[in-house]
Amino acid sequence: MRPVAVLVLVLALALAACGGNDEPEGPAPRTIVQRATAKTAAQKSFHFNLNVENPPSSSSGLSLTFADGDLVVPDHLKAKVAGTFAGIPLTSQIVFAGQRQFLENPITGKWQSFSTKTSPVAFFSPAKGVLAAIRGVRDLKLEGTERVGGVETYHLTGKVKARDLTGFLGNPPNDRDVDAELDVGKDDYLLRRLRLIGPIADGEPDDVVRTVDVSRYGQQVTIRAPAGP
Repeated sequence: MRPVAVLVLVLALALAACGGNDEPEGPAPRTIVQRATAKTAAQKSFHFNLNVENPPSSSSGLSLTFADGDLVVPDHLKAKVAGTFAGIPLTSQIVFAGQRQFLENPITGKWQSFSTKTSPVAFFSPAKGVLAAIRGVRDLKLEGTERVGGVETYHLTGKVKARDLTGFLGNPPNDRDVDAELDVGKDDYLLRRLRLIGPIADGEPDDVVRTVDVSRYGQQVTIRAPAGP
């Protein structure tokens, strides 16, 4: 065999041994998601940040475009929020205590009951929230690794049906495909980021993006209903 041919053969074998097909190293994408749903569902508290870029307009109820706060499983939450209430822009605070939901009136400073289609509590519900939705993500691909909040993560992409998001986003059920990106901690397999890219209902902007970052799992948090709302 000629020296050049031998060299080519050796290089080909070396590339094959090193994963020369350019595919990222790591567990199978479906394995990562399965581990992430199990590990994250077992957590009792965490901090979250929800941000909606290019949000759709809303003329009824509370429509959140930003929320930053803490959640205690299964149904207690306190967060600073921004968005619109009955179509009017606002920045305020919300508290969820079991079945009761409270909004701090930004003008009077008093707490009042309210309802919202975009519920951060429902967003993290294991039964109908993010974890239920990502189990159904299709066309999963492991794109490599990233760092989210100082944590090295597996970065995955895929598609999810809009009807699988209805339980926590309140959109009408439909078969629209939505691009999804997931970041899962490499060491602990906890969900660190979810991005939903594109409209989930008719009339929404094509460039709407919903991103939620999750951190500080297992922190000690006490959340109570506001006094005298």
